[in-house]
Amino acid sequence: MMLVLFIAPLLTGFAKFGFWQDRSVIKANIKASFPEITRPAAIPPKANRDFYYIVMDRYARADQLARVYGYDNTPFLNQLKQRGFNVYPSSFSNYQRTAHSLASSLNLDYLNRLDQPPADNSVDWLPLYNMLRHSRLVQFMKSNGFEINTYGSWWEPTRTNPLSDKNFSHQAWPEIIRILFKNSLFAKGLKTAGVKQLDSLWLQCKRPGKKIQAMILNAKSAKHKFVFAHFLVPHPPFVLDEKGNCMSIKKAKSRTRAQNYIGQLKYANSQLIKLVDELQATKGAKPVIVIQADEGPWPQKYAGNEIESLGADVTQAEWPKVTPDDLREKMAILNAQYLPGIKTKKTKPDTTPVNTFRNILNAYFDVKLKQLPDRNYIFESNARPYHFHDVTEKLAGEKE
Repeated sequence: MMLVLFIAPLLTGFAKFGFWQDRSVIKANIKASFPEITRPAAIPPKANRDFYYIVMDRYARADQLARVYGYDNTPFLNQLKQRGFNVYPSSFSNYQRTAHSLASSLNLDYLNRLDQPPADNSVDWLPLYNMLRHSRLVQFMKSNGFEINTYGSWWEPTRTNPLSDKNFSHQAWPEIIRILFKNSLFAKGLKTAGVKQLDSLWLQCKRPGKKIQAMILNAKSAKHKFVFAHFLVPHPPFVLDEKGNCMSIKKAKSRTRAQNYIGQLKYANSQLIKLVDELQATKGAKPVIVIQADEGPWPQKYAGNEIESLGADVTQAEWPKVTPDDLREKMAILNAQYLPGIKTKKTKPDTTPVNTFRNILNAYFDVKLKQLPDRNYIFESNARPYHFHDVTEKLAGEKE
């Protein structure tokens, strides 16, 4: 899928003849629209701690888990609350897909100012990915002496980060190499012989646990750090059961979609509690921990092959025509934050990710960033990634 996202815009752009010129204009607009974040001369003592931004891809909000999957996630949320987390029960993502959501949250702002010529008709996703990989938040933390740690996924834009001091991505190869290997005769021979150690599904099964282990080990590092971790669970492919065991394709196909999704969610819950307990037990000032989804799961009608491959698990949606119920399922997200050492005001239940690090930088670094209105947008299509529609009222309206 990512290969298509990288190559298809390139080819289409060449066909339109304005591709490279458009990219330079879009990049210049991004630079002007998202300036560096400044702070007072000295870092306040309350900022001398670690900061964790943990993204659980396609982790649905509690009410949607109950409505769509018949699952009660209250025990897990209560475990977080018992550990001092604020849980936002009415939170929606600001955008409906990962690239836009993370580009927005990591840059502490909406992307809508990019919806102007030539970007409004551009098919070029690379400037958007560049925003994600060279974000204002990471640059701010790095400039203030924090060690940057990235725990990546198999998805190319978050596999590694060029600004990171440490990148950990358990056997997540560059996208083009992974795809070429997967389709090679050698890979097919290994599969026929039953050798699974280089199989992409097997590696994805092992990756979440390996990342948790690495994060726990590195938590003991004395240097203050900003940690970004992107977990592609409960995101498909469905390779894990609720106990963390690797499932065969045959076993995954024998279960319902709800069993597979909730199985990976239960496993994610157990790993998150394990990680939180370890992070909170480290010596020194307690870390700030944000556990947040970038998007919810795809509604059933748009789901594709969620078992057998990476990045080919959905069909295309005509986003402006998606029903309110389906849009709520896609954009209602887990949002939980542990903010030790500061007095928290009464929290808004519908707080969205765009304000998460505005609030954190204000509270811990005395940065004076204004709170933005909590709004929700969809980008129109893969062919118009910078053209947006406001769906805030659509999400808030009566259910169909």
